[in-house]
Amino acid sequence: MFCGGSDISPHLYGEKREPRTSCSPTRDEYCVKLYSRGLPSFGICRGAQFLAAMNGGKLWQHVEEHERTVHTVVLAGRQMAVNSFHHQAIRPGGKFMVEGFALLPNGDVSAEAISGKNFFGVQYHPEWMKPDAPAVEFFIKRVRETLGL
Repeated sequence: MFCGGSDISPHLYGEKREPRTSCSPTRDEYCVKLYSRGLPSFGICRGAQFLAAMNGGKLWQHVEEHERTVHTVVLAGRQMAVNSFHHQAIRPGGKFMVEGFALLPNGDVSAEAISGKNFFGVQYHPEWMKPDAPAVEFFIKRVRETLGL
């Protein structure tokens, strides 16, 4: 499980650090070593961004009006309310499937749920939501499917 925290180092997705990007290269190195083991991986918030970067994805390094808020995403073809504690966002593209998306305040699209062989991640925090929230149920269902349960 890769969880929230500081920003992903832009060098992991081939970009230069922007002024508002605050990263932890030591943590990123540790995460890269863990991910390279090839085990099933799950990501929440920063963790989903890390999984995207490890699979050819890029991030919007700073998104205005997206941190510490609630916004609408489309997951499994349904609109759902989710929390947002991040100021970065996953750009569509890369070697992963976009399973959920959101329209950002500036009009860009953010990949809110991504998956691939042996991994699944969401940018919201299901652990900080009501247990019966549709976005939490979506997360649990997809984790079970990824593990083959």
